[in-house]
Amino acid sequence: MNKFVALLLFFISCTVHAGCEENLPKWGKKLQPGRTLSTQFASCRVWPAAPSLTLAVLPYLREHSDGFVEVYDLETLVVDTASGTIVAHLFQSSAITSDTVRLSSITMDTARYRLTQDRRAFGIRIAYIGQSRVNPYNPTSLNLYVFDGRKLSIVLAKLAVSVNGGEWDGNCRGAFYSIVRTIDSTSTTSHNYADLKINEEQKSVLATGTMDDCKEQASKKKRRQISVKFKNGLYDLPTQLRLD
Repeated sequence: MNKFVALLLFFISCTVHAGCEENLPKWGKKLQPGRTLSTQFASCRVWPAAPSLTLAVLPYLREHSDGFVEVYDLETLVVDTASGTIVAHLFQSSAITSDTVRLSSITMDTARYRLTQDRRAFGIRIAYIGQSRVNPYNPTSLNLYVFDGRKLSIVLAKLAVSVNGGEWDGNCRGAFYSIVRTIDSTSTTSHNYADLKINEEQKSVLATGTMDDCKEQASKKKRRQISVKFKNGLYDLPTQLRLD
């Protein structure tokens, strides 16, 4: 690619990214006519690994949701950046449930997830926030998708990449914990997809005393690595790593 073409693609991607949010309702009506897009959670972003493509996620609140338990269907899109034409999409029914732990945000994750020799993945992070003051619980999950030029597929579902929680008396005394997980691709493969190494770090804090004299003591960080292999069309996550 010569320098002029690279600059042109960069300019187009920046211009469309600046206004891709304006296309969200149009894409939503095209894919799900008659349904109302939950615009507060919809998002889009030019794909840095392929600036000619834009990624988008469109959530739709299901009609049977009762206001307390909210269930969302999800459309994930790959769009031609220059024209705004939908190139591929994937529909997931009842992909998100929001109840006592409420949906907080849905964002695109365009970190460089290389899963095969010729395919990079992109992610969607789904963040939640608990409603209890004395039992805080704020998890975030990650889905990974691959696009082969024609078809969009999900390859990793509901990995809990961060969990913050605890229990306290509302004044000081209590215990809190934090779990963070990251993904590395390895040189070994299963069914043509790179085996993944999940790096996990756990931290905990114990608070003692009173509101006016509250002391915190952090425990030693715990780290571990978990190997995950591709199997039957998806990465086979252990139950304890999933946010269900």
